[in-house]
Amino acid sequence: MINSQTQRKSPNKRFVDIGAAFNQGLQIATRGGTTPTSNPGGSVKNVYENKLESYLNNLPQDVDLTTIPDKYKNSIHSFLTTQKHNYVVLGRELSQQETGSDRYMYLQGQMTNIKNSFTNLSAKMKNYGEFKQKLVEDIRQQRTSLSPENIANVNLLQSVFTEQFDMVVDEYGNPSFAGDDGAIPMDNLPGYELKAFSAAKNMLKASDTAYKAGVPLKPGNPTYELEKSKLALAIDEGGRNTLMSIISDGLIGNVKMIDDPYIAQSLDQYNSGAISFKGLRDIVVDNYMDVLSSVSNEGYKAKQVAASKNNFRNDTSAYYSPDKITLQDGEYYAYPTKTGEPPKLVKIQGTATPPASGTDDKSTELANMEKELRKENPKWSDEKINKTAKEILDIK
Repeated sequence: MINSQTQRKSPNKRFVDIGAAFNQGLQIATRGGTTPTSNPGGSVKNVYENKLESYLNNLPQDVDLTTIPDKYKNSIHSFLTTQKHNYVVLGRELSQQETGSDRYMYLQGQMTNIKNSFTNLSAKMKNYGEFKQKLVEDIRQQRTSLSPENIANVNLLQSVFTEQFDMVVDEYGNPSFAGDDGAIPMDNLPGYELKAFSAAKNMLKASDTAYKAGVPLKPGNPTYELEKSKLALAIDEGGRNTLMSIISDGLIGNVKMIDDPYIAQSLDQYNSGAISFKGLRDIVVDNYMDVLSSVSNEGYKAKQVAASKNNFRNDTSAYYSPDKITLQDGEYYAYPTKTGEPPKLVKIQGTATPPASGTDDKSTELANMEKELRKENPKWSDEKINKTAKEILDIK
């Protein structure tokens, strides 16, 4: 039998001799003291069981299965059961090893890996639930972008979150989803993009401003160039998703740019690498600026028509005093009302004014229109009044 003094000095040695190993356990059980025990075998057994219990107590809590889909619960339960069994086996062996030995460190590392796998799986399944909830809400609110690539990603995620795949969990607690053509780890699931609402709001605001200003926008115009730069910057800041959303989501007037064959062709060229991100961006920006120019022209026309008919007065009476206007065939009284309807013209008898000999038959009408515009817009220059009158009367 091994001398007890030697045992006290080296309590963590590994013994192949059965008696020496037992004495070592007994010394640990009695903490190296001389206190007798009536059940030395039980004392040694209790020491090892206490050690094993302490190892098990260090295991993290099981993964919360209450929020896990039924289809995946069996896979997770099987993983947890297997890992616990492995942990117990490793713990038993570890309790018999010399502290600090190579085998001890190896076994301890394996047990730590199992503990980490529980923590890792728990975190992954929590992320799974949160990701699923967010996607469902974004789809319900129609916030997901309709670009082709994003639709593909959303369809894959829907398949995962509606449990159309089997779940496999590796020894480190990393879940994967297995289909007929292979498996994809949870960490490699694609994300998805939302519609570029912020950029769309700025574009709508620019359109509204351009219409209300009533000033035609053309390349070289300071406002035109400013709006063009602002849109290009917004796309650059938002990146690929913002560009794809502007093209595909119909956020401006429910008109999708991708329905334009030229835009669709340019998108194909971008996807094939024939043109760069900047190249596609510039095409999209130019397309929008054409729309913005058209909107500004419509605003200009509306403003000029309103100015030509602006013979109303802000008065409290039911009717206004009539204005006298001169047309080609004579003078008229114009009786406008508060309703905003076109004024009623009543010809003044005996006021026919035929055009002068040798003059264009529209010259008098032009002069009268200029007179009316000058009355309503006293700050306008003669050049602007003449140009506007010609546009209203369609005189080239």
